[in-house]
Amino acid sequence: MEWDQLRYMLAVARGGSMQAAAIALGVDRATVQRHVEALETALGTRLFHRRSSGCVMTESGEAIFSIVSDIEAATATLVARVGGREKRAEGRVRLTVPEFFAVHVLAPAMTELAALYPGIELEVICGHAFLDLSRGEADIAIRNRRPHHSSLVSRRLGAVGVGTFAAPAYVEAHGMPPFDGLDGHRVVLFEETILEGGLTRRMGALLDGAHVALRSNDLLAVAATVRAGAGVGIFPAVIAHGDAGLIPVPPGRLFVPEVYLV
Repeated sequence: MEWDQLRYMLAVARGGSMQAAAIALGVDRATVQRHVEALETALGTRLFHRRSSGCVMTESGEAIFSIVSDIEAATATLVARVGGREKRAEGRVRLTVPEFFAVHVLAPAMTELAALYPGIELEVICGHAFLDLSRGEADIAIRNRRPHHSSLVSRRLGAVGVGTFAAPAYVEAHGMPPFDGLDGHRVVLFEETILEGGLTRRMGALLDGAHVALRSNDLLAVAATVRAGAGVGIFPAVIAHGDAGLIPVPPGRLFVPEVYLV
């Protein structure tokens, strides 16, 4: 699966037809159709219902459209803002960022970022600890809430949807969870202050009757455990993007924490 295929999928979803997407992208209709069909084959699911009036997203298509739109928006904003508007920016920039954001958002954007700002040497410090920018522990931070320190300037990058995911093997063995909660299912939880107020409090009654198989302060560890079939995981949708070992399951998208560039 390639980003180009996802770009064509977004164009069809937004334009409502293969022809509209072809016009928007400056290609022929056959090219659009080929990329969309290749993406459907890679994902193992149909993304659109083809009708004489155009293309309508399936349930899987809507879920993937939401995830890919989040990635597209976050990547575009990050590229536009990290380097500022100065094309000749150069030197070392220390960025503190959660591991999952570095892996799933920053890394895919690095080629474009390097092309725009070849003089920038980006030093990435991964973790959920809030480094003290006012003391020079880092130059820039990606955080899930706006800081209150008067010396810091922040801008909203966007939001990252958090939802429920499981491995296909788990669903086959235990069934699809219902939309009203995870009663009777094993869950794998992320517990860290990055989710302000705590995940358990945010989930509320949805966790009633669920068995907690594992808790971790590392989102990538949570995702790996879920991918292994240990239970239903709750984490940012961007982690599951393009991963055949992680599929969205009910209850679905739970909340959308905002993300700030500080």
